[in-house]
Amino acid sequence: EDKRTARLVYFTKTLMYDAYRSEPGGRYEIAITADCRYKLYVNGELVSYGPAKGDHKVHYLDTVDIGGHLHTGSSQLDVVVLHFPEDPKVGNHSFFSSDTPGLYLEGTGLEGWKSRVDRTICFYREDKRFSPLQIFEKTICEDVQDREEGKDTWHSVIARRNEEMPEYLRTENLKERPIPAMMLKHRELD
Repeated sequence: EDKRTARLVYFTKTLMYDAYRSEPGGRYEIAITADCRYKLYVNGELVSYGPAKGDHKVHYLDTVDIGGHLHTGSSQLDVVVLHFPEDPKVGNHSFFSSDTPGLYLEGTGLEGWKSRVDRTICFYREDKRFSPLQIFEKTICEDVQDREEGKDTWHSVIARRNEEMPEYLRTENLKERPIPAMMLKHRELD
């Protein structure tokens, strides 16, 4: 519904995991991508972010082994998706975006996923003359009147059929990341 506004959308699911029935070595691979950016957390730990930058002809996905982060029994999967509008005049020139924002996950099942849109964070449009890879945000938007109402309201996800997606976002056209992911370094703040 927000075709002219950048938004964060949160996705969550409790995944039931039986380490004894998994692949040898405890591997549990999933495929993930989003339009425009995602961060994948497993049991509160940042595990992956991406995807690699693509364009309107190719979109990349990541294959991530989350097995080492899962607990036997229930584990919490959380994904934060940042979507910019398709039109760079109201979005961000550094990201290629479609008019069909979303999250693609393979290997977790569709059942049990919930989502919510965060309307309390606004993203500023970058300068039209200079497009650095920067994201400017304001944590409380003045234009959000109902920021407290429905803040913790989660909704069932809306699944899209493959043929509803732009051609480059269809399952058979997603390409594996061609470059290594940037290294994640955790830094303690003072």
